[in-house]
Amino acid sequence: MAKAPLNLTPDTRIRQNQAVPTGRVDGELMALDPKAGEVFGLDPIATIVWDRIGSGTTIAALVEAITQSHDVAPDQCLADILPFLEQAVAAGLVVVEP
Repeated sequence: MAKAPLNLTPDTRIRQNQAVPTGRVDGELMALDPKAGEVFGLDPIATIVWDRIGSGTTIAALVEAITQSHDVAPDQCLADILPFLEQAVAAGLVVVEP
């Protein structure tokens, strides 16, 4: 059975999965995929996204925070982070809240 595609929008509320073990190694954030037992090394931008998600935010608020601290247009920021968020949700690293 095929999985339904995620429909992440700016209004989607997300949070870190607090059960995911994370740590920093040589300045890089590492996160363990609890489903597959794989370790992800998050690049600097993904680490910023991860840190900003924290205990909960909307994708719109996340984009706003990133565009205020980095030289990127909101539309481009959203386009850049959605693939990471979709992968993170699929891996169980990020939780979509109702």
